[in-house]
Amino acid sequence: MKSEDNFTKDCNPLLSKERVKLWKARDIKGSEIEVGEFLYGLVRFLKPRIVLETGCYKGDTSIAIAKALKKNGTGMLHTCDINEELAKFTKNRLNKEVAGYGEMHYTYGTELIERFKEKIDLAFVDSGYGYGEREEEINLLIKYLHPGKIIAIHDTAPQHLGIYKVANKLDLPKLYFNTPRGFTLIQLPAHNG
Repeated sequence: MKSEDNFTKDCNPLLSKERVKLWKARDIKGSEIEVGEFLYGLVRFLKPRIVLETGCYKGDTSIAIAKALKKNGTGMLHTCDINEELAKFTKNRLNKEVAGYGEMHYTYGTELIERFKEKIDLAFVDSGYGYGEREEEINLLIKYLHPGKIIAIHDTAPQHLGIYKVANKLDLPKLYFNTPRGFTLIQLPAHNG
């Protein structure tokens, strides 16, 4: 793993370049290692039954989530990617490292969300095929998730203008974490009005 400053060329303007060096990542396409560690802790804390992840790349966050589910002794991760090679790679990792706690789907995030709808307890949106698709995924999750459920969104720092705008225009309770690439948690209100 390398220092994040090797990958975040257009640095988050809200974070000093010196601080960016504190995070680590596999490469430019993979989430920071700390994202996986955070999601591991969140899954351990929330004890979700169904976790849905859009975009798995090489499965680092997928493995972190599935390991937390395994430690909980309950739950299942459903992750997806539209790159067949990456999907096979992640599927093999899940089967080898956390069999029974993660399932790989070779599909778009929107299709996976439609399959599980109201069953999703926690979602991690990190698909790599554009902010328009991520916005569609987020809107579907908002439509289907029950009150109190959480959506985690990666790449929400200002240098990722498209997803930054998508995350900030949502009129829902949210918490932004100022990391090199940005991370935001959104919670559907526990009650109406």
